[in-house]
Amino acid sequence: IQTEIDRVMAVKNQANPPISLITGDMILNSSDRYGIEPRILVTLLRKESGLGTKMLTENNPGNILNTDEGGRQKYNTIEEGVDAAAREIARRRVDDDLVLNK
Repeated sequence: IQTEIDRVMAVKNQANPPISLITGDMILNSSDRYGIEPRILVTLLRKESGLGTKMLTENNPGNILNTDEGGRQKYNTIEEGVDAAAREIARRRVDDDLVLNK
């Protein structure tokens, strides 16, 4: 996971790549805690905050509970923000055995 984070940062700006405050360990710990696939968490964090290069003052790399009207959710640490994103993915997960239009 850390290799993927480093690769994405290098591609963003090859001359001066941004530094992500999110680590592979944070991704793996939160993914394990909530039973989700780490790649899904990386994808969400990449889309919502450039893997933690945006929204740094809020520590909310998953953009969780922020509203279009300007409501902002802040977390004390970036780890708490990553954990909140993993928790939200787990909450919205559709179980494999769910059959739609039953």
